[in-house]
Parts: sequence; C-alpha cells; structure tokens
Amino acid sequence: MKHLFLMCLLVGVLAVGCKTTIPPRDTRPPTFILKIIGDGLNEDITDDFDFDNKALYLRRGRSYRVIFTYSDQGGLKEMSWFFPTGVITLGGETTAAGYLILENTGDPYKSQRKWLPGHTEEGEAYRSNILTYTDFRAIGGPMDGTITNYEWEIVVTDLRENETNRKLVLRVTNEPSRIGSID
Repeated sequence: MKHLFLMCLLVGVLAVGCKTTIPPRDTRPPTFILKIIGDGLNEDITDDFDFDNKALYLRRGRSYRVIFTYSDQGGLKEMSWFFPTGVITLGGETTAAGYLILENTGDPYKSQRKWLPGHTEEGEAYRSNILTYTDFRAIGGPMDGTITNYEWEIVVTDLRENETNRKLVLRVTNEPSRIGSID
C-alpha cells in the first residue's frame, strides 16, 4: 500500500511540471483534490464533495498529512486557502511549483495561504500543482466537547478568471477523525 501511495505521488509530481499555452477560450472552472491522511482518516475531498451536508471532523492534538492537488487545463492563476487562525497549524509545507505566501486577510480569526505559479516568457502557464503538509495539526476548538463549525475555504482561479470556490465545515473534537454530517 505504501508503494502504491508513493507511486501515485511520484506520478502527480511529474505531472505538476506540465505547462500549457493559454487557450483563447476556457469556460471550465479549475478542479482540486484535498487528500487527508491520519488518525484513521484517508479521505479525498474533491470540488464535487457534498459541502452543504458534510463536515470534516478532526481529532484535537492529532497530526495529519494533507496533499492538495489543483489543476486547470487552461492554466492556473492562483490558489487561496483560508483557514481558522489558532485552530490548525501547518508544518512540513512544500509546493512542487511556484511559491507560497501568507496573506493578510484583515480578519484576526482567519489566515490565508496563497499559491502563485509564475509563468514563462513564452506565455506558458502551470496547469497543475501539488501542495503538501506533512504535519497538519488540529489544535483548537472548545475543550469541553462543544461542537463549533469552522470554515475552511478553497479558492482556485484559472487564467480566464474561472473560479472554483468551496467552503468546508471543519470541526475539531475529542472524537475519532471522520467525514460526518453537519446536522
């Protein structure tokens, strides 16, 4: 199983370097896969996940590996990831292409990581990238067991301003990690 995972990761990294010429017309929004592994959880959350009815439950104090892949055949402009300040910590961050910056959201309770790809002089653009956290840790939330909904927002924009924007409900609890109902 470990070898299969490593092989898939290698294929993904090789695909990341793919560049594309910006098409004259592109109406399809970007896609993403957010893979979360740890504490018995091994889930792929994609842009067609049931964001209205499902939540991601993470166990307080546990560490997870997060692999975030985003792509658009017409080329990527940027990816932003908004998350609650003081609820999760990000460690072991790497990106296969471009660079990451910490953006000021203007909200002391919300942090933002932004990926900017950079482009070649020939007009080529990256059409995919992989962002990895080897030590993504759930640290916050009420200690008394009260359920609090935190928002984890993912925004991926392509070069034609098509956008995929999804908001995932995140709950940090004392229970095992899982995908569960918002109700």
